[in-house]
Amino acid sequence: MIYWKNAIFINNQECIIMKLVLRNVFCLILLSLISVTIYGAHILGGHMSYEVLSLQNNFFEVKVDVEMYREVDFGANFDQQIRLGLFRKNGPNDYSYVQTLFTQLDGFVEVEADVSPDCGTSFNATERGFYSDELLIPNDGEDYIIAFLRCCRTNTIVNISSPQETGIALHMIITSAGLQNNNKSHKLTNPMDRFLEIGVSNNIDITLDENTDQYVTEFVVPFTVGGTDGSGTNEGDLNSCTGVTPDPLICPPPYDQVLINPLISENSLFYDNDPFEKLSEFEYSIIPNLSGAYLISYYIHEYRNSILLSSHYVEQVYVVTNCEITLDNEQTQLVTAPKLYPNPVMDVIHLESRSDIKYHSAQVLDINGIEIMSIGMDDINEIEVAGLSSGLYFLKVNSNADIDLLKFIKY
Repeated sequence: MIYWKNAIFINNQECIIMKLVLRNVFCLILLSLISVTIYGAHILGGHMSYEVLSLQNNFFEVKVDVEMYREVDFGANFDQQIRLGLFRKNGPNDYSYVQTLFTQLDGFVEVEADVSPDCGTSFNATERGFYSDELLIPNDGEDYIIAFLRCCRTNTIVNISSPQETGIALHMIITSAGLQNNNKSHKLTNPMDRFLEIGVSNNIDITLDENTDQYVTEFVVPFTVGGTDGSGTNEGDLNSCTGVTPDPLICPPPYDQVLINPLISENSLFYDNDPFEKLSEFEYSIIPNLSGAYLISYYIHEYRNSILLSSHYVEQVYVVTNCEITLDNEQTQLVTAPKLYPNPVMDVIHLESRSDIKYHSAQVLDINGIEIMSIGMDDINEIEVAGLSSGLYFLKVNSNADIDLLKFIKY
């Protein structure tokens, strides 16, 4: 059983009540996602990491970080809230659903590239989005997998079939040994370093932050789940396993793998080990023969004293051009997501607005999605909630460009 970190349970009856509350919250989130989620063929990849913070009352407190990459000029912005599915590994290709974690966007960084018209391929500015949350995992000797499911990949990818209709199945496996060893996993430090020149030898570096553990990389065919159902252009359920935002509850692993584009020659398949010359565990060399955007996916397996601690699935889109492309670091800027504090709150809750958006109104919703308070522009940064009953609430904040849905707890 996985519990919210900021929920306090005293007995089994309260656990049952909280399950019902979370089920209502789940329904509300689905409704809100339907109203604000936008389909867009824009996903460039991502990766996940974790850190075991402590062991308390036979539960591991674990911090989970998700980093996503997207093309700026295509489709949707980063989701303000995503769902992370948590599953217990029962055996090979056998997983049971445990819990869904609703995780807010912490912020994103935009990175532009210096592209010459003679480079032979189009390239748009990219963004890196950051999500972070904490959860409790029981000390039961089992392995767990955390997954994030979202459609759709950028349609500029040439080495897989119909990329704009395939969703990403980002995931990582945390073993019992990883939990018991209070592990802090690696993080990629160069995810935007992804430009290759056609016809010459290029080095692909998988650069990690400092860590004393041993790592093994394994290239794999990309995994996928989701599609365009419920996008507004297609009928169907947005939250189905063929929808834009697949529901982890009904879409457990193992996940399917994408179809290879039959028009691309065998030498251009980046997800096969054959085109790569392995220089070290983190460095490979390749001579691409066709320009375009290519999806590369791989596992990073982390070991300590020959014992597997975790496996992290990574996706990155590499752009092959006729010339060298450099990142314009002067165009890089951090845009923070909206935050509520203090949370939980007793009397007054403060809204720290996004740096690029000005809000004009807000509404407080209960767990059934019913509006119980309306807030004007003058009061939006300091909201009086002393009159609310104790419980879980949502603040819906509105701007001319976007809608953000934030959760808070009233003592």
